[in-house]
Amino acid sequence: MMSHFELTDETTELPGGIVLHRIRATVDLPQHGVVAGDLGGWIGHTGNLGDRAWVADEAKVYGSAVLSHQTCPPMQMTRDGIVVWP
Repeated sequence: MMSHFELTDETTELPGGIVLHRIRATVDLPQHGVVAGDLGGWIGHTGNLGDRAWVADEAKVYGSAVLSHQTCPPMQMTRDGIVVWP
């Protein structure tokens, strides 16, 4: 089964050396207003984003957090399953 997103070559580094990767939609996600090719936010690894979930704009999901079936709003961070507002 094809994933609904891919990691781009664009990265950012958080304090502590945590590297995040920007995502790109590979299919349309109409429930989130996303079309294939749209850039999203940032994840630490592919396991951070569950089926049909989306990380928007500059939002960040990393650590052991898993976002599933929803969207992470712009500028929100989820770390180790806890929502953190920068």
